[in-house]
Amino acid sequence: LIGVRTVKVTLSGEMTGLEVPLEAILEENGVPVLPVDGQKIPLEVYSADEDTAIIAAKDGASLSAGMRYGD
Repeated sequence: LIGVRTVKVTLSGEMTGLEVPLEAILEENGVPVLPVDGQKIPLEVYSADEDTAIIAAKDGASLSAGMRYGD
């Protein structure tokens, strides 16, 4: 006998990241990266819209507010 069960769940969370223009993010071998000081920092992209993305550095890399991106 098959029955139907309904469960109501509320989830919440908080993430911290940096806001950058979407055009600043490149893709290298399927991985989003941000060029900073001649290096390409792998990224975790938490959220993006048409203009901006909320990101964090991945794999132990470091990013901070005020850094200049670009090649």
